[in-house]
Amino acid sequence: MRCYLSGPYSWREKIKAFEAELIALGIESTASWLYETAPPEATLDQFTDEQNRETAEVDIVDIRFSHVVVVFTVDPLGPAPPRGGRHWETGYAYAEGKEIVIIGPRENVFSYLGDIKVFATPQLAKRYLHKRSLN
Repeated sequence: MRCYLSGPYSWREKIKAFEAELIALGIESTASWLYETAPPEATLDQFTDEQNRETAEVDIVDIRFSHVVVVFTVDPLGPAPPRGGRHWETGYAYAEGKEIVIIGPRENVFSYLGDIKVFATPQLAKRYLHKRSLN
């Protein structure tokens, strides 16, 4: 099974640690963005339009190649990390018929759609993904 991991760019290291746990269980990751070299606090205006477009295109390919999209969310009542690409990625994945797994709080009304799985912690999500990968 292949998972695309999505979340705030500034959480890249935290998400990479989760990715390593999935890989140890035999679950592949298609999230190449985790290995970009830009600093965690990077903003869009630090890159050219061409660089931003190319990054988006790579992410789309990564999502298409996945079976499940796992989204790390933030408290919707707290300060939101800039960028918010995870929202676009989640909507795109949903439209493509991908299974969506959320780790964290529900950030918007779309997370209440019946076929989206929501887990409070990465460990609960990992347990679910491992069981799903065995089927």
